[in-house]
Amino acid sequence: MPCTTSQLMPLPPLIRLRGCLLIASTLALLSCLHTEIEPDLTPVGAVPNAPLMQSATVGTAVPIPPSVKVINRAGQPLTGISVTFTVEFGGGSLTGAAQTSNAQGIATVGSWTLGPQPGQNTVAATVQGLEGHIPATFSATGTAP
Repeated sequence: MPCTTSQLMPLPPLIRLRGCLLIASTLALLSCLHTEIEPDLTPVGAVPNAPLMQSATVGTAVPIPPSVKVINRAGQPLTGISVTFTVEFGGGSLTGAAQTSNAQGIATVGSWTLGPQPGQNTVAATVQGLEGHIPATFSATGTAP
């Protein structure tokens, strides 16, 4: 036989109060658990996004300009981070040596022209503001014309 509302006993006020407090405290706890996690915007380095080794005729540009991806600790790309490319060896030249990482975290030098002598040339990409950061280094062999 089904139970009807007229057959239910009314709850004593103290039990109703405890039930309401239990529901309220549960809702408060759940609202605390839903917190926004701030994204990690701190760069930890730059990983190569172009070939590390290339070759080209001396005095000409490499086929693929050096490029890096700026990342945080979780390996996620970071936007708007300054990256400086510098010629380390070989006497070549760069265009667009100061870059800012794009929406994919990528910063690419405008161009890299190798030095006048055959042999090793290197360019380093450094994330500004990172002390002790090991730069990404790109190499190219300059060949005689």
